[in-house]
Amino acid sequence: MKTINHYYTRFAWQLGYGAFSVSPSILDNTIRYIKNQAEHHRVKTFQEEYKMILDAYGINMMNDIFLRINGCTLTGC
Repeated sequence: MKTINHYYTRFAWQLGYGAFSVSPSILDNTIRYIKNQAEHHRVKTFQEEYKMILDAYGINMMNDIFLRINGCTLTGC
């Protein structure tokens, strides 16, 4: 990334991130979900939802270093 163009020389990933693939059959639903994320996260926090997704796919993330956002982990702030 940093070698593509001088514009990216200061590029860096944040401490934690996740990447998920989306089936073309649910692309419209996914786009709609992303557009309404702010509303959705009034009911369920990002941490709660992320943990639910990880649990649904059998990804064990007991190590709290996996997700740290503004000093928060999957177990809370």
